[in-house]
Amino acid sequence: GSLYAAGQNQKTLEATRAVINNPNQSNIYAFTKAMLKEYKKAYKENNLENAADYLRSALYFLKQNPNSFDYQDSKNKLDDILAKMGADTSEASRLELAKSLYLENKLFAAAYEFSTLLKEGYEVDVCYEYMGDIAYSLRSENDAFGFYKMGVDYNPENLSVKYKYAKMLLSRGKTNDAIYYLEEVI
Repeated sequence: GSLYAAGQNQKTLEATRAVINNPNQSNIYAFTKAMLKEYKKAYKENNLENAADYLRSALYFLKQNPNSFDYQDSKNKLDDILAKMGADTSEASRLELAKSLYLENKLFAAAYEFSTLLKEGYEVDVCYEYMGDIAYSLRSENDAFGFYKMGVDYNPENLSVKYKYAKMLLSRGKTNDAIYYLEEVI
């Protein structure tokens, strides 16, 4: 599936592929620029939901420098769109939105919401689990492993994240550790 809605131009798709394959500064810059361009297009078409998702995707990378003008400007635009839409911005609603974005394969937009909820300390183990799923989807197994481990460390009762962590342990040849966690899941 595509990472974003149909109708994107080739340049945007290339920027998305490039940032996934090699998230260096140059590719991150091109991706955020493309997402902000797509936001403007969606906003002009009054497609506020897509406009918000494009902003979230850009904000995922822009939040690395939260004092920058681009971050502040994009965050304000997102807040304005959410207010215009009358969106429920409670943590519980944002968690459900993040899950939906993940299911729609809007991975960077979902990662923005999950990482923001993590920072706020909301449903930490669930957010770590989804961040692991996103990292795994983006072929970053080391990051996925780290997120799953943090999820298990935070809440050892979360069987879903524990199972995913055990699978990663197995894939790394740590069979005894994997069996320990799998037995707990069972």
